[in-house]
Amino acid sequence: MVREGDGRWLVPEALGPLMKPGGHGVIWKLMLDNDVFGWFRANGRKGGLLRQISNPLAGTDDTLLALAGQGLGAGAAFGFASCERKVGASEGCNVLMERRLPGRQGTSYCVTNVEYTEFARLGIQDQDQSGSWGEEDGDGTSAFPANTNILYVGLDQVERKVMEGAAQGYAGAGVVLPGMLVNLKKTTTFFCRETRADVSHRAGRLECTMQNIADSLAQVLPEPAPPEASPDLDTFLIFNGRSKVTSSAKKRRKEGPTTEASLRQTPDGSFLDLMRNGKEVLELCGFSVPDVGGAAEYVERGPGFIFLFHPALGPLWHVIAQKVRGGSLAPGSELVLEIAEADVQDLALDGSLVVRAERPMGHLDESGLLKYSQRCGRCRLVDVRVENAGVDWGNDANVYWQHHVERLGGLHVLLEGDAEFEAVGVTFQGSHEFVVPPGHKMVVTQKEDGSLVEDLRASTGPSWAWVYQPGGEGVQLSKALQ
Repeated sequence: MVREGDGRWLVPEALGPLMKPGGHGVIWKLMLDNDVFGWFRANGRKGGLLRQISNPLAGTDDTLLALAGQGLGAGAAFGFASCERKVGASEGCNVLMERRLPGRQGTSYCVTNVEYTEFARLGIQDQDQSGSWGEEDGDGTSAFPANTNILYVGLDQVERKVMEGAAQGYAGAGVVLPGMLVNLKKTTTFFCRETRADVSHRAGRLECTMQNIADSLAQVLPEPAPPEASPDLDTFLIFNGRSKVTSSAKKRRKEGPTTEASLRQTPDGSFLDLMRNGKEVLELCGFSVPDVGGAAEYVERGPGFIFLFHPALGPLWHVIAQKVRGGSLAPGSELVLEIAEADVQDLALDGSLVVRAERPMGHLDESGLLKYSQRCGRCRLVDVRVENAGVDWGNDANVYWQHHVERLGGLHVLLEGDAEFEAVGVTFQGSHEFVVPPGHKMVVTQKEDGSLVEDLRASTGPSWAWVYQPGGEGVQLSKALQ
C-alpha cells in the first residue's frame, strides 16, 4: 500500500510493508496457467458466467439466463449484465469505448467498464439521465448503467487473447492483468509497531479488474460509427432492473441510526432486498403478502415475513408462479421451499412452513456427482392451512440474513432422496415434523375430528412430474401423472 500525496509505502513494521490483494483481474492468468480453459473445452463448454459471491441477487429471475443466451446465441466474446445506478455511487459503469487509432488504422469499439475512481481522469461527468447532477434536479439515476461484475465469457476468444498477451511479455501486461489502476480514495488503518498505536492514511494499491479484459476484445472499424448507430460487436450489454441484478454484501452494518443508505452493501441490506423480491414473486403467484417493512423496521424487528426458495424452483419467476398458485401469508410468517418439484395451491400460512428436499434436482451417481433426474423430492400441498407459533421474532439470537432464526413452532417436511409428500384439504395446527424416507410417498389426510392420518407407502417412481415446454410466452408447465 502506498500513501496518497507522497507515494510512500505504508510500513507497519521494519521490512514489512502493508500488503493487500491485487484485484480479481488475475483470474485470466490463473485460468491460463492452470489449463482451466482446456478443462472447459474438454467438457464441451463454449461460454461461461462469472459472478461475485458478495452479490447474492445475481441469479434472480431471468438475469443469468438472458446473459448466457445472448452470449452463446451471438457467439460473443464478452458481455455484461447491467442495471441502473445512482449519480455519485461508488461503483463503476459500463460504456461503449471508442478509440481513434493512429494514422489510418481505423477506430476501435468495445463495451467495457470504467471504475468510478477513474471518472475524473477520463473526463466522465456523472450526471443523471436528464443532464442534471443529482436528485435535487432529476431523479438521481445516472446516465451511465452500473457495472455489476455479472459477466459472460466466450471461453475460446478470451483464451486466445490472454495467450497473445502472455506471448508479448511486458507489452501484453494489460491483457494478462487487465484494468490496472491505483485507487487512493480509501482510508486505511493499521497498527504501527514502532509507535504502538493505530495509524490512518488515505492510501491505495495497484489493482487489476477482471471485467476490463473487454478492453482487449475491441473491434476495429475502418470509419467511425455514427452516434446513433449500433455497431455489431463481440462485446455486449444486457440491462435489467436493479432489484434483479445486484445488492452486494461487502461490509458489516455500522451501529447508529438506520436508513436505507446505511444498509447498502451490507448483508442486512441484501437480505432486505431479497425479501422485497420475495414479495414480488409471491404476489405474482397470486398470494396475499404483508409488507416487508423499511430499513429501520427490519433492524428493530426483522422483516415482515421470510420467503426463501431453492433456485431450481424457478429460477424464472413465471415458472415459480405456475408451481405455487394462490394463497396468503399472515404477517410474521416464514415460508421456505428448498425444493424444485413443488405443486402448491391455495396455501394459507400463519406461522412457519419449511419444506426441504435433500435431493431437489436429481440423484448422486456412484462417484457422488449430481445427475439431473426425476429421482428427486416432491411435495404437493392443495387447499392446506398451516397455523403455528412460527418464528420467535423477539429473540436476540436471530440473524435473519443468515437465516438463523429461533422458532416457537412450525411445520417441517423433510424429503430424503426421491421421497414424496402430499396433503390435500388439511389444516395443520401446532408443530409437526414429517420425515419421508427415500423410495416412499407419504399422504396426510384429516378426519372429521381434526386428527391427522399418515399413510406411508413404498413407491416405484414419481407419481407426477412437471414438464417444461419453452415457447413465445416463456416456459409453460404441464403436469404429467405417472
